[in-house]
Amino acid sequence: ITIVLVIAIIVMGVMLYNQRNKYAITTENTYNLALYELVDYINDVENYLAKSMISSSAEQGSETLMHVWREANLAQVYLSQLPISTNELSSTAKFLNQVSDYSYSLSRKAIGGENLSQEDLNNIKQLHTYSLDLENTLNQLSTDLNSGRIKWNELRDEGTKAFATQVSSITKDSFSNLEENFHEYAGLIYDG
Repeated sequence: ITIVLVIAIIVMGVMLYNQRNKYAITTENTYNLALYELVDYINDVENYLAKSMISSSAEQGSETLMHVWREANLAQVYLSQLPISTNELSSTAKFLNQVSDYSYSLSRKAIGGENLSQEDLNNIKQLHTYSLDLENTLNQLSTDLNSGRIKWNELRDEGTKAFATQVSSITKDSFSNLEENFHEYAGLIYDG
């Protein structure tokens, strides 16, 4: 009976270990998917903002800004799936929300037949600059994750402390710059 119990415990231990490993791989794949989708949508936001700056008609501007609205909303969805809870990411979520709302407001204005004012175009240019910074930062984070310098489970389990110690100085500086830029950006006021 003792031998059967020992064998049963060993088998049960191996099964639980394998199940835990499968769960860890599935979770990491989910986080990787969320990050890659986030990077892709931020890239789209940046591209559509660039296109909206050069749109020649209200109709083209409206269509492009509707794409910005949609892509920024989808980027927010994937951002919320990342296991990192820092002030920088909450500022990023706020930025994406404001980009989404502002682009929707401008698209409604363009649908009404109004051309965008110079102030609107300046704000779009500013948003484009911030989205480019965000895209570069997320690409650096993605590179760090792919190279193995940062691990999702460390970020999830140890939170901000692990994030601060694991992320390269380029990424930390980029997130610090984003935080400063988002504080400047928070002053954007529009009718919407």
